[in-house]
Amino acid sequence: MLWYAETPALRSRQLVRDVLVLLWVLLWLRVGAAVHDAVGALAAPGRELEEAGNGLTDGLSGAADRADDLPVVGGGLSAPLDAAAGAGRALADAGAAQQEAVGLLATVLALVVAGLPIALVLLRWLPGRLAFAREHGAARRLRDDVELWALRAALNRPLAELAALGPDPVGRWRRGEPGAAQALARLEQRAQGLRA
Repeated sequence: MLWYAETPALRSRQLVRDVLVLLWVLLWLRVGAAVHDAVGALAAPGRELEEAGNGLTDGLSGAADRADDLPVVGGGLSAPLDAAAGAGRALADAGAAQQEAVGLLATVLALVVAGLPIALVLLRWLPGRLAFAREHGAARRLRDDVELWALRAALNRPLAELAALGPDPVGRWRRGEPGAAQALARLEQRAQGLRA
């Protein structure tokens, strides 16, 4: 499949459109990344909560271990310290869960914010580009069928373009006047992006 026309004017317009679509996609990818980073920053309290919980757990677990070594009261002291260490673990788990939730939210929001505008443009642009490539490939294969191109010009070209060929361009072609079919064919081929 050929993606671009042979004629410079149409090829230039296609390139400009393609570059604009690419810039649009890149712009919205950057916006999506910025949204992801901004929402991701909300995970900072969760990280602090997890660190505080881990520090509390480590400190209380160490104190429980040392209290166990004390004669007589050691067993009685280590049980409440171990229970308090469990609360520290719950605090750390809550911080980790908050970070996970914020990370998921950041990803979903980034995909929605970037994905919708990108999808809207691609859904309009891509079918046209694919249709052009398919039609242009067929047009190249049928390039030498002057009668077909003349007929298409008679049916498809605006009246102003046909009038630019002189008086009664289709009638001259139907009567078999020399060069009439070629003039019509060139008109349609240029419109389809082929060099005549």
